[in-house]
Amino acid sequence: MKKIIKSAICLVLCLIMITSVVPATVKAQGSSELDYVMQRAYDFVQFASLDSESYGLDYSGEDIYISQYFPAYKLNGDSIIECEGIGFYFIMSNNIPIAELTVIYGEDDITPSIQFSTELSLSYSEYNSNSFTVIIGTENYYFADYANTDKKIREVKLIENTDININTLISSDSLITTTSSYPSGYSVSLPIVSQGNYGLCWAACICSVGEHMTGTYHTPTWVADKVSIGYNAGATCNQVASALNTTYGLNATVINGVLYTSSVADILMSGEGIIAYCKPTQSATSAHNVAINGYSANSSGCYYSIMEPNSSYYKMMVNGTDSSGFNTYYFALSDGTIFYWYASIHVYK
Repeated sequence: MKKIIKSAICLVLCLIMITSVVPATVKAQGSSELDYVMQRAYDFVQFASLDSESYGLDYSGEDIYISQYFPAYKLNGDSIIECEGIGFYFIMSNNIPIAELTVIYGEDDITPSIQFSTELSLSYSEYNSNSFTVIIGTENYYFADYANTDKKIREVKLIENTDININTLISSDSLITTTSSYPSGYSVSLPIVSQGNYGLCWAACICSVGEHMTGTYHTPTWVADKVSIGYNAGATCNQVASALNTTYGLNATVINGVLYTSSVADILMSGEGIIAYCKPTQSATSAHNVAINGYSANSSGCYYSIMEPNSSYYKMMVNGTDSSGFNTYYFALSDGTIFYWYASIHVYK
């Protein structure tokens, strides 16, 4: 079902920072970084709250706070060691995490990449403890208990109100500001399709876009079998375009590059689809496909909502530059791997 974002619910949003011990592997979290983190939290919650269920956001309008910085750790035999260049801020409500901002630092450590997600915070109620260490696993991250040495365990219960806050009220018109004839936000409800334990992100995106546009349900393995591509072989943009026609009878055009927001708006509002072809670098051989299901544009920039086949909920793709300085959009997997949008597949009937 299409839904045009005409107004945002009024949210009282107090974004608050708690002083914490500075991790050894990153630079100190200065005021400029905290401002950047808080603005991103503001934008992400504003966007996700319009479709909370699809983003896995358990939020009903209470005050929201930013936690202290949490470094991430990984297993090293029977002990844990701190991961370099990656950590978390939690977005809190009633002293419980409702979402996490994964912060990934580049070599310059100046402006980190930030990824909004909710999978880790959703598991907090099952973990049922106020103290935890965040562990980066082979496929995801999770909460775990470890001896409270070197302050590896952090306590969420220490979150308190302070005088640091921004944007205490989001007005109902805050998503309407636009300098063109396009609405400042728009989204469609793409089915969330998992790629499973295979390298079938491309097929999962085909299934999501195909079902949305035709109403026909297929599985990623069925799509791969139908076009005779191995489950872990991957697929080029041209192969994805061909597979869309073979499996769903849809047409597709491959575009070498990132689409303008106006083009994304035109395509989505026309009932058509977009699959973004993403890679860690332009020269990388590995790739990951996601399906774009919406956008939001405001004074802070533009954000794209995506169906990412490794996630149970929609994620967001934000603007940034890759290692070569190419301006594009990116998202991060739970292990910190960043994928940049380099090519597009426009799907139409």
